[in-house]
Amino acid sequence: MIVAVTGNICSGKTTAAKEIAKAGFMHINADTIGHSIYNKPDIRKKIVAAFGSHVLSGKNVDRKKLRREALKSTLRLRRLSTIMHPAILESIKGSIKGGNVIIDAALIIEAGWTLHDVLILVTASKAERISRLQRKGRYNKAEIITLLKMQMPDKDKVRHADIVVDNSGKKSEFIANIRKIAGELKCKT
Repeated sequence: MIVAVTGNICSGKTTAAKEIAKAGFMHINADTIGHSIYNKPDIRKKIVAAFGSHVLSGKNVDRKKLRREALKSTLRLRRLSTIMHPAILESIKGSIKGGNVIIDAALIIEAGWTLHDVLILVTASKAERISRLQRKGRYNKAEIITLLKMQMPDKDKVRHADIVVDNSGKKSEFIANIRKIAGELKCKT
């Protein structure tokens, strides 16, 4: 069984995926794959062609510089997605060797990927996600606002999901809900 978990930034999707993995699912993280392929020669060449050589530090793509460039507009973010999504999907498909798999992918709906049997959407209030982003300290306030505006709203993602889990409350309640779902999924395999 292939289960995908998605959700907007800081919703808790990776926490959910890790909990489901504990039930015997192989965990594939699309972000980790993306980070590992930025500097593949063909990907790096496409990124430089789309964003310029100033996104490099030495010969490698500097993810912070690239993020700043990509967040300048929805068009630029789409351009990066057009480069990265096919390569990430190819890598994910190559990683699936059968058995139970949990794919952690924020943009699975937006990318149009349909390789899953079950899609779990993790949601959280906008205020909670902003608070989590600020605590992580990776983004400034302007970047946070831009990121939130550029993401598909939860209300639009819900219609694609088989299971929706809210993560706006206590972490212990969220983990308990995910463990229950993981157990139910395991029973179906």
